[in-house]
Amino acid sequence: MNSGFEGQKVCVLGLGYVGLPLAVEFAKRHRVIGLDIDQSKIEELRKNYDRMREVTTEELAGVHIDYTTDPARMREADYIIVCVPTPIDKHNNPDLTLVENASRIVGKHMARGATVAYESPRTSACLSWSRNPGCAVRRTSPSVTARSASTRATRNTSSRAS
Repeated sequence: MNSGFEGQKVCVLGLGYVGLPLAVEFAKRHRVIGLDIDQSKIEELRKNYDRMREVTTEELAGVHIDYTTDPARMREADYIIVCVPTPIDKHNNPDLTLVENASRIVGKHMARGATVAYESPRTSACLSWSRNPGCAVRRTSPSVTARSASTRATRNTSSRAS
């Protein structure tokens, strides 16, 4: 059965305890770019080693993920899944600094028409952050899916084309 997803490329941004297993699952059926800012982690993953032990060496060896630290590679993706930490303080308030920074990077490098999803164990944190008028969000269970602001993406893309 053709889901319409065949031939599409997925970029998983953040290869931690959420992002790496997700990237591995997608890589079983799709082309995947695994993006993380930690160069040493990328080098280890290229050798099929996961320091967090979320994914076995055998699982990593059984799939092809194109690991990189280069955010410009997001431009190749049809779908971008942001999986960055959302730590909480002693009052259970989320620190969304990493989500906001990742969103800026995505907005700068994503291709026009790409779909962006945010995967987080803290859905309410992302929903609170989503009050930003540049982000249309709908809640799914257990994650939050967001489409980037098309005006910002269009502006960024068309300004580079000039």
